Amino acid sequence: MTIRIAIRNSVHALALLLLSHVSISQVRLQVFLETPEGTYPGSVFVAGDFNGWDPGSPGELLQYNGKDYTIILDSLKPGPFQYKFTRGSWEDVEVMPDGSDRNNRVLELRSDTIIRLRVEAWKSAFSVRRKMSTAGKQVFALPDSFDMPGLGRFAKIHVYLPASYKHSRKQYPVIYMHDGQNLFDELRAPFGEWGIDETLDSLVRAGHPEAIIVGIDNGPRRVNEYTPFDTEKFGAGQGDAYVAFIANRLKPFIDKKYRTLRAPEHTAIAGSSLGGLISYYAWLSKPNVFGNAGVFSPSFWIAPRILPLTDSLAATVTGKCFFYIGEQEGDRYVKDMQEVADRLGARTRAIMYSVVDPIGEHKEASWRKWFAEFYLWIMGNGFNRQLRTR
Repeated sequence: MTIRIAIRNSVHALALLLLSHVSISQVRLQVFLETPEGTYPGSVFVAGDFNGWDPGSPGELLQYNGKDYTIILDSLKPGPFQYKFTRGSWEDVEVMPDGSDRNNRVLELRSDTIIRLRVEAWKSAFSVRRKMSTAGKQVFALPDSFDMPGLGRFAKIHVYLPASYKHSRKQYPVIYMHDGQNLFDELRAPFGEWGIDETLDSLVRAGHPEAIIVGIDNGPRRVNEYTPFDTEKFGAGQGDAYVAFIANRLKPFIDKKYRTLRAPEHTAIAGSSLGGLISYYAWLSKPNVFGNAGVFSPSFWIAPRILPLTDSLAATVTGKCFFYIGEQEGDRYVKDMQEVADRLGARTRAIMYSVVDPIGEHKEASWRKWFAEFYLWIMGNGFNRQLRTR
């Protein structure tokens, strides 16, 4: 028996959900999309957690029929589905009627689904507020060119040095972080920055330990670089080459150029989303290099093989691993992270911190909120901890 239910979402889009009692492993989503009146027709894409948030993927290009846009997405997994519409880049993404950023659209997929939606406005329709650089004076762009073997590109690196660095002879722990565009500078961050430099400056003034932060900009094939395994949808995973670049080329350079504490217990790796996935993989696969990890909102959905890898390698890792996810990201992603954390905890001597934030979302503002907690725990003595905030 099939039940047809009509509902309206937060933007008054009429959705027709086909709910079936039959258990299925894949679902089909068809989207009909209206765009704002008075805007010329152009290329419209859908980006979401199903495609690594690629804003201009040819496979997610909607077709224009003279009235509205449409697309059919096959082979989606049942569960929460987060997405947005773009015109090919995050500089021209859908926004609220007043030009402010809109949250991710969320749809609970249970079976084959048809939805009718409307974009209220495009970002390009508003005069863009001129962004100003917010990077602190302790953030430096490395002039050196770093070729990335196996990845076909050069890495752009920014380094945060503690304020005491130039006045002391101390050595400092190092945290390597991905998506470097989003760490220090609003001018370079399309969705807001983590505020790493401001956060650390404030913590140090309060008497907490100092560290060097190394931010590695992502490249045009971010999904592949941050995915350790081959996938049918996205192709070859380049995660091993990316991790090898950090471990074998970048870290030796940083250790030679700066006064660092080189041992694994003083070396962390951290990131969010796919960056959370590759951080966990790097910590798990190279414990002799990365002694600690920050795993924010990890995209474990793209790499189911991370579960058996956890089972086989958990006993070899020590140090500390910080897990974070927001409940607003969806039950499926919370469960994915908790399953990995549970399997790790059952087999490892490592110290773990696992937090689920009920109001946390899959975005920089949420990760910025929790970065200080991660940093203080990683830099302190630490104990196992599970936390679900209220």
